[in-house]
Amino acid sequence: MLDIYVQKRLKLLLDNLGINQREFALMIGSTDSAVSRYLTGERIPTTLTLIQIANATGVSPNWILGFGSDDEMERI
Repeated sequence: MLDIYVQKRLKLLLDNLGINQREFALMIGSTDSAVSRYLTGERIPTTLTLIQIANATGVSPNWILGFGSDDEMERI
């Protein structure tokens, strides 16, 4: 069930940042294929990757995991 929240939140991040999957992968120091798996819900990012995503985008790891409201996106 957690993968649904991560998938939704990552898609929301990309939309709000106005970037594509490849740009996001470069931003977080990952690969296109890994990001693709996160966006399809096939995989959940590791703890380290969650922290990298949070640091690169300005949201908390907890928000990426589905905790909190989508109002946090207003900061981006």
